[in-house]
Amino acid sequence: CFIRREKFQVLKDLPDKLRQIIHVDLTNRDEYDHAFISLQDYLASKKVDPESISASMRAEILSQFRVLTQISSVGKMEAFKAFAGQIIEHEKLVVFCWYKDTIRKIKEMFPNVLTIYGDNTQDEIDKAKKLFQTEDKYRIIVLSYKKGSTGHNLQVASKMIKLELSWTAAM
Repeated sequence: CFIRREKFQVLKDLPDKLRQIIHVDLTNRDEYDHAFISLQDYLASKKVDPESISASMRAEILSQFRVLTQISSVGKMEAFKAFAGQIIEHEKLVVFCWYKDTIRKIKEMFPNVLTIYGDNTQDEIDKAKKLFQTEDKYRIIVLSYKKGSTGHNLQVASKMIKLELSWTAAM
């Protein structure tokens, strides 16, 4: 049995979600292009049709795609810093991403960044949520998709950035 309450049943005063896709130029475009061409060359060298790709080869290909997403994440940092900086002047911000390196870079860019990701204990997560909800100096909380996608109430923020998109729409 699955019971779901929808937003309109619970919080009637909330406005509808607004989604905005922001296209940015990667600051490391050469590195990304090199990795992309390497992936294309690798796939071409295998000369295998998609139906006959083995599970191990699928894992290898997926790992190559992850390299591309990590490179593109680094290339978005300058645009993210400018965009997030404008938001946190006036309100709090929730940021979702996949990689620890991305979280580390965000923490280097902004003071007082809170996190919810795999390295955090449950006590650290509870403390981060409480500080984000109650302390004005904490304007950004960064969550990994795995650790932060469910079970958190961060309603003090009205904006969210998905810095690295998930592989699945469900996330």
